[in-house]
Amino acid sequence: MRPVVALALVGISLGGCAQILDVGDLIYVGADVSLDAPSEDGPFDAELADAPDVLDAQPSCDGPCPPAKVVTVSGLEPTIATDGTNVYVRAGTEVESCSLAGCAAPAHVFTTSGASPRLVAASADHVYWTDGTAVLGCASGVSCGTPTTMMDLQPLALAGLAASPASSWVLASGSNATTLRVLRATIDGSSQDQVVSQSNGGGSAGPVAAVPKAPRVYWAVEGTPAIFDCVSPPCATPDHNTAGLAFSPIGLVATGAAVFFGTSGGLYTAAADLTNARLFAGSGFVVAVALRTSSIATVYFVEHVGASWDVESCPTSGSCTPAVLHATTTAVTALAADDASLVWIEGDTVMRMVLP
Repeated sequence: MRPVVALALVGISLGGCAQILDVGDLIYVGADVSLDAPSEDGPFDAELADAPDVLDAQPSCDGPCPPAKVVTVSGLEPTIATDGTNVYVRAGTEVESCSLAGCAAPAHVFTTSGASPRLVAASADHVYWTDGTAVLGCASGVSCGTPTTMMDLQPLALAGLAASPASSWVLASGSNATTLRVLRATIDGSSQDQVVSQSNGGGSAGPVAAVPKAPRVYWAVEGTPAIFDCVSPPCATPDHNTAGLAFSPIGLVATGAAVFFGTSGGLYTAAADLTNARLFAGSGFVVAVALRTSSIATVYFVEHVGASWDVESCPTSGSCTPAVLHATTTAVTALAADDASLVWIEGDTVMRMVLP
């Protein structure tokens, strides 16, 4: 028997996902399941009536499945993370979570001071967030009583936060009027060290990223646009850097063979040693960039052009004409990925798209 699932959705799926719409719920039945006329067992046949409410397998679609609502939360900050089971967001002082299958209201994780920046990240079994100059963390899937202080960049202003189920480290960057530092901690916070301390070059700290399953770390400078790396931390000075970027990096991911970063003028890329920085795709304002946890074959990004906010994808090798996976006139402010899906913030709603 093929299982079914009830999700908190309000749309009708296309593109190979056969679904039926009930009051307040969307029940996925799979592309090869047909619905018979009502039987003596009720509105569905006996096999469907006995099916569990939660789907163990992912929906099967011809390409990416249509996006589905996960939860709506007032006042969402432009930050999102997923560990493949839950999605994590910030709303004012609150760090909150919701199952990727959807929830009526998010679960409380922790109440912060509300100091900026309000960022969130996740590893395979921990969730992390910023609070002032500190990065705090807790085991995922539970309300956090006393979080672990992963690292503290005081007196620098914290700017970048990164973690991934594919990485062994949590990263943070920060700067003041003269200095930029990048720190890292193990995913459980049991140890931490400094990746690099350098001059800020007249700019300020920006996003930070690690190569999946490797020690190499990249970080960006905004204002005087540049990207630097440290191949095997700690580093007394950066190993490589870009020269003369036209735009400040906004989002940053690394594959091991290349880096990709969003800018106000499109999605840019550079080789792993930060040579040959160039426009890769698009020309609009790329507000977020993401990679799947276990695959570096495709880079996903959000591009804002005119009145449209497009969730797009490109292969990470060769040239690219972006594939538009989802287009909306509602602002899309954050994007993250796990093995099976993309999640993003669209207005005050968390959306999810299951990938093939």
